[in-house]
Amino acid sequence: MNSTLPGVDRFTDLLPLRNKAGRGIGSFSDHGSWLAVIWGIDSLLEIRDALAEKLHTLQLSSPLHQTISYPDRQEAELLDGTLLRLGFIEDGSILLEITPPENDGTVSAPEIECSLPYRVEPMGGNRHWVLIGPLAPSCPTPPADQFDRNRARWNAIFQKAFDGMENQDNPESQELLARSVTTLLWNLRAPVEDLPHYGVIPSPFYYRGYWAWDSWKHAHALAYFAPELAMEQLRCQFFRQGKDGMVPDTIRPNPMEDNWGNSKPPMAAWALENIWRQTQNSEFVSELYPKCEAQLQWWADARRMPNEALYRAGGTDHLSATWETGWDVSCRFNEVPLVPHGSWHLFDLWQPDINTYILNDLRAMSILAKVIGKDPEPWDRQVEELGAAIKRSLWNEAKGCFCDVRASTGASTSIVCASSWLPLWAGIADEFQKQQVFKLMLSPNYFWTEMPFPALSPTEEKFDPNGFWDGSVWLDHAAYAFQILGEKGLEGRARIRNFLIKAETIFECYSPLDGTPVRGARPAIPQFSCGAASGLEVLRGSPLPSDQSA
Repeated sequence: MNSTLPGVDRFTDLLPLRNKAGRGIGSFSDHGSWLAVIWGIDSLLEIRDALAEKLHTLQLSSPLHQTISYPDRQEAELLDGTLLRLGFIEDGSILLEITPPENDGTVSAPEIECSLPYRVEPMGGNRHWVLIGPLAPSCPTPPADQFDRNRARWNAIFQKAFDGMENQDNPESQELLARSVTTLLWNLRAPVEDLPHYGVIPSPFYYRGYWAWDSWKHAHALAYFAPELAMEQLRCQFFRQGKDGMVPDTIRPNPMEDNWGNSKPPMAAWALENIWRQTQNSEFVSELYPKCEAQLQWWADARRMPNEALYRAGGTDHLSATWETGWDVSCRFNEVPLVPHGSWHLFDLWQPDINTYILNDLRAMSILAKVIGKDPEPWDRQVEELGAAIKRSLWNEAKGCFCDVRASTGASTSIVCASSWLPLWAGIADEFQKQQVFKLMLSPNYFWTEMPFPALSPTEEKFDPNGFWDGSVWLDHAAYAFQILGEKGLEGRARIRNFLIKAETIFECYSPLDGTPVRGARPAIPQFSCGAASGLEVLRGSPLPSDQSA
């Protein structure tokens, strides 16, 4: 490990809590706390309790003057010269250090108004510590070097993350990697209620729980610098797995709020394979292998019609079936009818992306089977059969890419979108198909836009640069594109990195025309974990598909 790599003190305002217009775009948390803080407008601090779904405030006797945000802490100065340091302790409580102006002689406890339980402790000289949170009145006094301990823990994490990145000396790459790691750890949440594992929420804004679509990608990225947390993320998402193998779309602390109306594309075995590659922990593979196996069996049973090789998305209704694709809302699915299948309804549609994800997971299962002494041949056979079906049924010769196909008629929808290149990522294409898709990916008329790789090609009638999945750039799909293009995509990687650095935080998705966060009818959410995971992956030369050579 290279001790000269930068630590947390190198990165100030990496994730500011408010932008220049005063909008809240960051929410600071640590140690997996379900409390998160933002500097207030009408009060000094706003404290969000995600479990109770309440907003609390804290006020001191002087207004805020200026702030500095670090990955491990927040620092501020009040108008009267008082200095503040804010961090978290292991039980999830907030720790606020208050140092009055130099030589003012103050020794009495500061005047505080707070709607959460708190206690004040003198720390020698003029300093006082304030512990804030439900457990604050009874929790042990933290050690005097708590902030130093937090910094050391964060520095160790940064060192591990930076140690494996490409172009370690590039300042822009360093900043993006640090922002990605910080986003994932600020969004980490500890075991709570009926969820006994750590997990990363998609964002502290509007998300309260865990989404399978995101969790698989979080785990794959966490494996590089925090493998124990990657293991926890998989355990967390699988904790509510049904007896039939289904993993619900979302899980929340209260199981009554889980979404069982649909699932999400399986990528857990792919994440598990990467955890094994980073740790060589075969015991964890043995623990999770049967859960991944059951999930893939559920997909085979619940998401394939009789005598069909290709899988479909489905749900209880049209909206939930769309959610299961991972694309939420898209013109790809607007006019596609549903067909009944047991207790479910499936789209009359075969998709390149869902089938690619499943093939990639099947291939990962073959590799993992060998790790724990099981027969990989059944997985290999499924990989071969599904790959042949994708190449045979989903290739659109006229468009020169893979497209959705109506299952009832075999007719291609001819919609050119981000799923059109995804089979190449998993190695499902011959040389002719690769060259045809490369032409589209590198064409300014299709995907080589100012910020490259929009989810929908600008040549499509429904293209909208602020249209979420109907035209914006999603970093996970852009990351797959970079992996496909290799050296041909280096310029595009640099352009996306530079756009991300200009933004104050990592957003959900971006306009392909100017790289600004999507600001349409459904604005992009800030501090977005899946984008952070993708940013980290790209800077480490991934996300690699399941290793075909293993």
